[in-house]
Amino acid sequence: MITQTEHFVNDAIKAEVMSANVDVEFKLPINQPTGDFFYDPWTIKQEYKGTVWERLLSTLPDNIGEARLIKLEPGQAYRSHADIDDRYHFNIQGERSFVIYTDANLIYPQEESSYWADMNAGEIHSAVNTGRVDRIQLVVRKLLNKN
Repeated sequence: MITQTEHFVNDAIKAEVMSANVDVEFKLPINQPTGDFFYDPWTIKQEYKGTVWERLLSTLPDNIGEARLIKLEPGQAYRSHADIDDRYHFNIQGERSFVIYTDANLIYPQEESSYWADMNAGEIHSAVNTGRVDRIQLVVRKLLNKN
């Protein structure tokens, strides 16, 4: 349900991401739609052009949807839910943070990696931060295919 992708983040970008000042209350979109929210590619917002966030997104395919920095404070969790679109996840910070597939009784630790993770968001899931530091991830929607 969560697997490692082939989308690699090199050491220079990763170091810059890990040392970046992430100023986000809860969710912070860093790109904007070019058309239909779920079907058309999104483009980086002007204020994030030339930043580490644009460089990090450049390690994914060009046809991505909404990209948001998401913070989950210690002791916080999301309600269980399912989404219409799957997601890429890149873990920026966190300890003892997990994605939980509640119906399947599966738990995936959110660990440091140089690879993006591929998340099946269509199954009922939640996220929880049981650690002592904020869990911060860049979460990117995969575009839906038109039939």
